[in-house]
Amino acid sequence: MTARAVLPDYLQDAPGSQVLAMGNQAIARGALEAGIVFAAGYPGTPSTEILESLVPAARAFGVVVDWAVNEKVAFEAALAASLTGGRALVITKHVGMNWISDPLLAANLGGTLGGIVIAAADDPGARSSHNEQDTRAYGFLAEIPILEPADPAEALELTRWAFDLSEQLRLPVIVRSVARVSHAWGPVSLGSLERLRATGQSGGVDGPQEFGFQPDPRFVVTGAGGKALRFHQALHARLQDQVRASEACPANRVQVPGEADLGILTAGVAYTYVEEALGYLPDRVRSRIAVVKAGMPFPLPAGPCLDMARRSSTLLVVEEGEPVVELQFKVLLAEHQIYRPVAGKRTGELPPAGELTPGLVRSAVARLLNLEAATVPQGGGHSTAVSDSERAAVASRMSELLPRRDLTMCTGCSHRATFYALRRAARRFGRRNCLFVGDIGCYSFAAQPPFELVDVKYTMGASLGVLSGFGRLNLKKRLFAVIGDSTFMHAGIPALVNAVASRIRAVIVIADNRTVGMTGQQPTLGTGRTATGDPAPEIAMEDLIRALGVSFVEVVDAFDVGAVRQAVLQAAGVDGPAVVISRGQCALNYVRAKTLARQTIIPFRVIEDLCNGCGVCVKQLACPAIAWDAVAKKARVLSDCTACSICAAICPKKAIVLAEGSPCPV
Repeated sequence: MTARAVLPDYLQDAPGSQVLAMGNQAIARGALEAGIVFAAGYPGTPSTEILESLVPAARAFGVVVDWAVNEKVAFEAALAASLTGGRALVITKHVGMNWISDPLLAANLGGTLGGIVIAAADDPGARSSHNEQDTRAYGFLAEIPILEPADPAEALELTRWAFDLSEQLRLPVIVRSVARVSHAWGPVSLGSLERLRATGQSGGVDGPQEFGFQPDPRFVVTGAGGKALRFHQALHARLQDQVRASEACPANRVQVPGEADLGILTAGVAYTYVEEALGYLPDRVRSRIAVVKAGMPFPLPAGPCLDMARRSSTLLVVEEGEPVVELQFKVLLAEHQIYRPVAGKRTGELPPAGELTPGLVRSAVARLLNLEAATVPQGGGHSTAVSDSERAAVASRMSELLPRRDLTMCTGCSHRATFYALRRAARRFGRRNCLFVGDIGCYSFAAQPPFELVDVKYTMGASLGVLSGFGRLNLKKRLFAVIGDSTFMHAGIPALVNAVASRIRAVIVIADNRTVGMTGQQPTLGTGRTATGDPAPEIAMEDLIRALGVSFVEVVDAFDVGAVRQAVLQAAGVDGPAVVISRGQCALNYVRAKTLARQTIIPFRVIEDLCNGCGVCVKQLACPAIAWDAVAKKARVLSDCTACSICAAICPKKAIVLAEGSPCPV
């Protein structure tokens, strides 16, 4: 085992000690305490740090840690580990569950062997995603347990328990986090790593574990002979086992007085909002409110929910996301002929979309209890929380002090150069005569000015699938698609095969920055290294694309705007799909490498006498490192310049040069 001193606090083998950890680190720790042998996923905010937190454990404890090509492959690989008896963790964000759903809805029928847990991080409010879908809906669809922690401490506890539950039920189990839990920091109590040391493939106390596979008819899922139907019937029969497990969940919290004016059913991070909201109330009011927190929101713990309902006059369901708990609760009450008004998202007491806040919960409680205001009553309450008016005043003052920051590509981003060249190429045909289909990644910011080169954008890899559809129609437009290197490997290859087979005439630009840039510079299959930094074969996209039958494949330097433009124009003349790979290092990786090598980046500067104030570098390139001096009516290069040289290359007056006075190297 790696020496204790080199491991971060949350990985220390120190049972009983308490450390400060991020929610995602706590999930990783819980998986390690459960004794996992395998972990795989695909980067995606807010889940990325879970796998990254496991990277130090790869060598320390012999755990296989892998960034897979997509979430479906990650789950299937983890499923293989489960079938050998090993415990496996799958890391994904909510939209990745859509990819996992296909194999998941077969694995739930045949069942599993070693514990397999999916750690899915949702993004209420869609701060880092194209939607805010609720992973808990997969509980209904797959008929498997969903666990939901409220804070980092519970994230550790529930993840560890999830593996035991998975093996008990022989089913995959989902631990659903949200951004406010995944990225929150809090104290966690470390448990034992004894099981991990015993099962590790290297450095274990008993030596490496031997894995094997024993064939079992359960692992062949097929509809032939009614087999899938029998599996489905057996899955239904296990729902009661899941309900009993839900009632034994260690994260349940039950606070039910003899009689209650209001009963609140909640789960996950929403429980913390409930606790803060109730803290505003005087003790005489608070003592008449019942609270049940379900550590497993699917299926619900029936006993505590029914007991609270019978003792409460009015009921409120508080949850983050869709009304998953609310709908189950209403069905449960109807089945037991308990007729009480149930407020929540369906009734409009809480908003149906976006994140919840303590203020929203407090307002709902106040309305249901007929209180005059959802603020701290005079002479009562035991909370030091900030009032809504105080919050609004602080937010207003912050907006005055902080400058506006639009979402944009980084200084020195190779995608900026690509889109500058692409827009110049589009002018040849007329922008209105072109249709641009975008994809998921940093380059999606090209939808904004000054580029405005995204007309359609959906999900990972959808650019090429949508492009194929447009290509089969007589649109009388020139078709373009832009997709990133990691996204292409994730989901673009099958769609490109379809485009080739259908002879779709279109220009496909792959913005290759050699990394998964938007989630923290994780390696891709073309980077030549694994999640743990070990050397790996580089998958050459250009060779793969040519093998698929694409006749025109051009690889160009993204920072050579003239070459990119010329390649795009040539591709536009091809009768069929034509691919331009615009390749340039991610600016963040470039700066990081320079910093680690202790090398100075020589920035560019503007020669005032030559600058005529045309604004090309500011208005058409919009590099964050270039500012406009409104007084002098000249451009200014700021200190965060990465010396990418694009501005110098496009300046009509050649007024931008290296700060040392050397001519532009382009």
